Amino acid sequence: MNINSDNTFTAPVLIQGKRKFDISVGGEFAGTVSLQRSKNKLDWVDVETYTTPALRIAEAATAWFYRLGFKAGDYTEGTATVAIN
Repeated sequence: MNINSDNTFTAPVLIQGKRKFDISVGGEFAGTVSLQRSKNKLDWVDVETYTTPALRIAEAATAWFYRLGFKAGDYTEGTATVAIN
């Protein structure tokens, strides 16, 4: 998904059980992309942040919803291409 504005996130992805998943942040952008997680899709907590392109494998221990995006005030310019697989 391409994101290029504040307060824009991927659709929440449910990761259940002890599973590994890929986090991809690419593109040319200025700002801070946040990886967030939530149990209820309402109360989001930052897990990691990215200011440059990155590819990472993460692991969830229990059921969480995850999303990537720019929080309000964290976008400056350009387009970030982000994905959770």
